[in-house]
Amino acid sequence: SASMVAKALLLWQQGDDSRGNVRFWAPHAELFDAPKAYALVIESLLARNDFVAAMALLVHWLGQAERVGLEKGEDCFSDLARRWMQMLEHAILHDDSPEKPTWSVAFKFFDFLEANAESFWQPPTFSLRRNNDSADSARDALASAGDDLDDIDEEDNLYAAAYEEVSYRDTTDDGIDDFVPDEGGSGDGETATELNEEANRLHQHLTFLIAIAQMWKGAALSQDFRSELTKDANPSRLENLLGWARSAAANRAGLLELLHDVAKFDIPKTSADHDAMSRYDRLRLVKESLIERIIATAVETADARRILLANLSDLWGDHPGVKEELESLTVDDRLLIELLGQLLTGNHEQVEEQFTRLMLALRTKKLLYLPLSRGGDPAQIYSVRLRRRMMSHMLTWLPRQGFYKQACELIETARFMEHHNPIGPGAVTEFDELFYLCFESMVRAAVHNAILWRREELSAGGEVDELPSVNLDEHDGESLGDLEPKSDELIAILEQLTEVMLGSWLSHSRTLRLSVLESVDNSRSWKQLVEFIQRFGGPLFTQSFLRLGNVRAILHQGVGHWFDQLIEEGADQELEGLFDAMESGEVQRRDAERMLGVVLEAVIDHYSEYRDYNSTTTQSDRGDMLYMLLDFLRLRVRYDRVCWNLRPIYWAHEVLVRGGCHQAAQQWRRALADRIGRESEGYIQNLQKLQAKYAMRLPTVADRLHERFTRPMTVDRMRALVGPSIRQLRTDSEELPAVFELLIDECKLMMEQPTGVGLDVPQWLSGLDEEVTEVSERETGFSEDPRADIAVPFRQLSSEEIARQLSEAAKAIKTLNLTDK
Repeated sequence: SASMVAKALLLWQQGDDSRGNVRFWAPHAELFDAPKAYALVIESLLARNDFVAAMALLVHWLGQAERVGLEKGEDCFSDLARRWMQMLEHAILHDDSPEKPTWSVAFKFFDFLEANAESFWQPPTFSLRRNNDSADSARDALASAGDDLDDIDEEDNLYAAAYEEVSYRDTTDDGIDDFVPDEGGSGDGETATELNEEANRLHQHLTFLIAIAQMWKGAALSQDFRSELTKDANPSRLENLLGWARSAAANRAGLLELLHDVAKFDIPKTSADHDAMSRYDRLRLVKESLIERIIATAVETADARRILLANLSDLWGDHPGVKEELESLTVDDRLLIELLGQLLTGNHEQVEEQFTRLMLALRTKKLLYLPLSRGGDPAQIYSVRLRRRMMSHMLTWLPRQGFYKQACELIETARFMEHHNPIGPGAVTEFDELFYLCFESMVRAAVHNAILWRREELSAGGEVDELPSVNLDEHDGESLGDLEPKSDELIAILEQLTEVMLGSWLSHSRTLRLSVLESVDNSRSWKQLVEFIQRFGGPLFTQSFLRLGNVRAILHQGVGHWFDQLIEEGADQELEGLFDAMESGEVQRRDAERMLGVVLEAVIDHYSEYRDYNSTTTQSDRGDMLYMLLDFLRLRVRYDRVCWNLRPIYWAHEVLVRGGCHQAAQQWRRALADRIGRESEGYIQNLQKLQAKYAMRLPTVADRLHERFTRPMTVDRMRALVGPSIRQLRTDSEELPAVFELLIDECKLMMEQPTGVGLDVPQWLSGLDEEVTEVSERETGFSEDPRADIAVPFRQLSSEEIARQLSEAAKAIKTLNLTDK
């Protein structure tokens, strides 16, 4: 059918290919019998900004979902629907033609989607659900509860039944995004087949619901959309937004019911042999991946509802329907939504009062959760991630509205929430992501202000006849020319900002474990681990034993549980020496479990280095020499710790180069190189000592240490050259643009130093590839990760006002008493 559709496309292009010509495709409807067929035509229509015809085919595809499916391979209805929405907004903002689209097309699209989606419009149900009265009661209570699920009763814990009588000690947060595990295959028996089929069915449905929520939110976050609502004051538009908010509320409730049912699904235990453990691991990943997908969908849906209500509360707060929706929320949620609405509309006079009240409410809330791999409760994971999403909005929007002091207080409150509301060992922190959003937004706002100051200076002095027009919200790496701010002034602000924020970052870093090998960084614990590996590792740490699936399954079920299984099944020949030592008391069982756990977690944490070790060294043939790899990894982890502490420096540099502030960026790079140069040489010397001691080399570790802490900034500078290079290469000039020649020179320097062992693409090259894709997407008005900060209007501040707020923030942080318990 794809070839026939291609012929139809050719006829369309040769004939009447005007915008909105839906009738041309009516006779060819029978050709659309696969996602690929729909995708080919819709992409062609979007390339011509033909939103009406593309909308018609998307709606037709949705109506045929049961027959043709909504996705196959890279052809996905949800991706194309989101692209349609983003490109529509881009055309509304930038299209000057008489056929310029309006937001009324978007409202029609949502109406058509609801009318044709049938069962896809509501959350799916879990067909493998077991009926149980007590479980049904907990399920119904969860669906009707609010978003704050911190205080859920222990007996209603969603995962308690699914994980009872099993000890979980897995510290591997695998970050799985797909339902199909990386080693392929499926588990044995009916359970594996049923769960795989059900996961695939639900995945398609959940992907659709995520897209709908993201499109609702995308419209609500558009400044142009909100200005049209304010200008038009059309009652039907109010009803549209209210309808979306109500649909989001109903979808959220249904998704939490689905979450409960999937969490209750039991995975049968297995024997201790390697193949059985790998099969168990694959089945576990299917279930946990499905749960993660449901949580993500529920968070996206609840977030969309909050953003919609934030718009409604500020624009139509007195409307009975809006009042009813707001009154159904908790006091804290209403406070939050009102604050978000004030930030979205630029109503900054009321922000400070609302902000103080919200901070007091947040201090008692949780911001940590146990991952699924440790038996974490999905409902609480949902609650924490939604809270984190709300905080990420505020941390992104506050600096853009000129609230630097409040942004600093909020990030410190987030650290307080983690420290004073603990949930036990193994908890997952997302403070680093929150800090990144806050810090990047503050630096970006500072750069934005500095460029505006420079424009005012040039205008007042009459130094330039005509200043270039620059859209700072869309600017990406292009030279600013005369508008580039003075380096000393900008650097002074960034240094003050970094100094204020760095205290929170380093305090958090001290509580964070980057690798399990940090627990054996002292000489005593390291000596014990080496002796354990030398004595018992020969028959144990074979390449088949250290397969990824086997290691993950052992860690998930617990090393102690695995020991018990081996003894029970009489399959403990490989560990006979270890079990004899434990039985005689020569080795304590808890010490054996701990050291084996360290080795297995280290392999998981550094699996690419383990592959390097296997493919390039002869020592990898002997399990009793595995400590040599771990010693190299300990050095790598110490280096990574320094890099982690330097992350705010890297982030500030990235904003500078992307903002076109090249002189300030160069000054920033030189300052870091001067400060850190001697320490980087120390790591190189320690690497050389290890290489001589063990007579082996690990290219992946050596490459990392030879970055000397500055290569990330070099890659950032290269990525910032991609966009200007692409745009300048499209001009009619026969000469290569200077910026493109500079990019080529940087690439040549990188290629002079080969990296890795040929198993993976160099990171700098992958980064350039990602940048090319992102630049191409942005030019069409579509982005997989659109900027969230531009949803709110920008408020300019003077350099004195920014400095004053940062000074007050530093004092406020000291008085907040955010110390550890």
